[in-house]
Amino acid sequence: VTLKLKQNNYLLWETQIISLIESQGLLGFINGDTPSPAQEIDQNGIQIINIDYTSWVKTDKLIKAWITGTLSEEELGHVVGTKSSNELWKVLSDTFSQASEAREFELQSMMQYHKKTESMTLTQYVSGFKTIFDQLNEIGKPVPDKTKVFLLLTNLGPTYEAFSTTMLKPPVPTYFEIIPLLHSHELRNKHHKPAEVNQSMAFYSNTNNKGKGR
Repeated sequence: VTLKLKQNNYLLWETQIISLIESQGLLGFINGDTPSPAQEIDQNGIQIINIDYTSWVKTDKLIKAWITGTLSEEELGHVVGTKSSNELWKVLSDTFSQASEAREFELQSMMQYHKKTESMTLTQYVSGFKTIFDQLNEIGKPVPDKTKVFLLLTNLGPTYEAFSTTMLKPPVPTYFEIIPLLHSHELRNKHHKPAEVNQSMAFYSNTNNKGKGR
């Protein structure tokens, strides 16, 4: 695991840690399904050390080492004194999951209400969306490509209505395809009269229509 746990990436970090532990068949140690065996067992009336317990402790300490190895000094302070990987996992979950959910709701709201204003350049508008998308990805909540395209186009405002309507006709371009088309449309609008047909829109529309006729 190369990702270090931070305040804003708990869900992404959690996914990587679970994948690692699950790949070793040890998920039960952190979720409580594989509890500690008895420390001692009775053998012919004598209490002796349980070999299964010794093995369990060794594995549990290994898992704790995997997890703590991804924590910064600040995050380590949260888990000082935890006795098992299960206890450590619960502390981290209680500490970070709620904050991560709150951050997700905040970013989702920002994404819905990020609209282009007259004082905002197209570059600023697109960059604003990219920042929100990147931050959602960091916390393990990536935005689907179709959602990115829809929000980017519908939040442009009435000035771009013709362009948005054309771009939203199937087949809809991908997010990475729509960015250069949008900038091209903006550039042409600055150099041509509004009544003129935007060539980038017309080209894309014609290409779509040809594709449908196949």
